[in-house]
Amino acid sequence: MKIVICDDSIEDMLKIEKLLKTYSVLFPDVHFVIEKYSDSDRLYRQIQERELADIYLLDMVMPRKNGIDIAALLRKLGSESVVIYITSSDDFALESYQVHAVRYLLKPVSLTGLPKSQKGKNHGLGMQSVSAFADKTGGNIGCFCEDGIFQIMLFAKFQVIL
Repeated sequence: MKIVICDDSIEDMLKIEKLLKTYSVLFPDVHFVIEKYSDSDRLYRQIQERELADIYLLDMVMPRKNGIDIAALLRKLGSESVVIYITSSDDFALESYQVHAVRYLLKPVSLTGLPKSQKGKNHGLGMQSVSAFADKTGGNIGCFCEDGIFQIMLFAKFQVIL
């Protein structure tokens, strides 16, 4: 599974990467690669060349190409990649759903209530809203859960959270 982070703030991008790496330690059976872009125009060109990811974690307000531009290109190419906005501006929230964003989260993002083990289905998170997708490469399912905080749960081998 390939996850792309695009944010013109290097500090914010590294924080998001750290959150993802925390899950990779907790769930070693789930394999994903993280690509980072601080230049949204560069990511836009990669997408134009059809170098696509399964998940895009995008800032909204960036120089040249904004998060809507990137997601609009994905949808124009027929990509069903998951798009999640992580941004400091709530100005584009309604517009984000026109490009089928899964979530629109305001910075700062954090992880709380991390699962203590891989046993069980719910992991005690009390999740209220769950969106799931299947990646095309490894037969994994990713679940994005948001209940007032940003939580990413990645589960291998089609485990379903109910």
